Amino acid sequence: AMAMLVFCALTSHKIYDRTTRHLRLDTTLAIGSAGGSVEDIVMLRIYKVDYTQEDGPIISAALKETFGTKSPPASTWISVDGLANENFMIEIEAEAVV
Repeated sequence: AMAMLVFCALTSHKIYDRTTRHLRLDTTLAIGSAGGSVEDIVMLRIYKVDYTQEDGPIISAALKETFGTKSPPASTWISVDGLANENFMIEIEAEAVV
């Protein structure tokens, strides 16, 4: 197997309903183009602008809906002051083994 780093950026001003749909779409397209699937993702790094406790359940729900609860990838959540594009509110790096 070859390790492949897959980068996905969610560019919403809000992280609510759109997070789950974008997370699933972005990761599926990126991993799929390398011949893999969402199940091949082993690590996530989540950068959230100005993370608050209210963000936790929203992000957690998106992860559970995308990856399930049986064997989800490891994840690190990092609060940041800003991202490269000032309109980005959340950025997710996904590492997969394909």
